[in-house]
Amino acid sequence: MKYKIFIIIATFNGMKWLPKCLKSTMPYSVIVIDNGSTDGTTDYILSNYPNVNILRQKKNIGFGQANNIGISYALKEGADYVFLLNQDAYLQKGSFDKLVQRQ
Repeated sequence: MKYKIFIIIATFNGMKWLPKCLKSTMPYSVIVIDNGSTDGTTDYILSNYPNVNILRQKKNIGFGQANNIGISYALKEGADYVFLLNQDAYLQKGSFDKLVQRQ
């Protein structure tokens, strides 16, 4: 059975980490909640990852609230699973296959 997995990334000025982080998330659905970055984060995502949904915030609302916004969006889009990924982390290949098999 194929599952609809959404990856949620709360970010703030994450350009130092986002290239590696976002590259590791393909081909999954990704939602980035940007907390008002000023380092070109959203422009980078728009240029390099047009399939990523960006939910821009006018100010830094914090990690928890940003993740709640992303989770709510994913569930409205029919997510079976939601995975919270920090902007300074990345996925190992096959991670979700292993996680879903263990349920």
